Amino acid sequence: VDELPVEILQYIFLNRTETAIQHLSQYEPDLPYLTTLRKLVEYAEEKNDSDVSILDRALRLGDVRIVRHLRELGHDFSPKSTCCAASSGNLDCLKCAQEHQETVADEAFKECIVKGHLNCLEYLQSIDPTV
Repeated sequence: VDELPVEILQYIFLNRTETAIQHLSQYEPDLPYLTTLRKLVEYAEEKNDSDVSILDRALRLGDVRIVRHLRELGHDFSPKSTCCAASSGNLDCLKCAQEHQETVADEAFKECIVKGHLNCLEYLQSIDPTV
């Protein structure tokens, strides 16, 4: 299955339990995006006072399909979203996040440089050549 069924995403986020994770883990070989979803649920379970949203965490993991589904479920981008996407090196995630930002954060440029994501750096420079 190449497309992420919305029902699976809803099941995972409505049943954020170890049982739900274990139940779906058996399907990971056939549904590769479940690995990312499992990491997101584990993150949500561990999250206490972290200032990183579940959407920003998905951006850091670099799976644009999951980012889009989280948006469909009502999760919003934050001021840190572009930086989180830049850290993943996934250009599609970065473009998705940047569409909802008015400016490019300096931290996003730094993430691209530090992590060596030249394609993302070039994209950000095309938006803001002054940096």
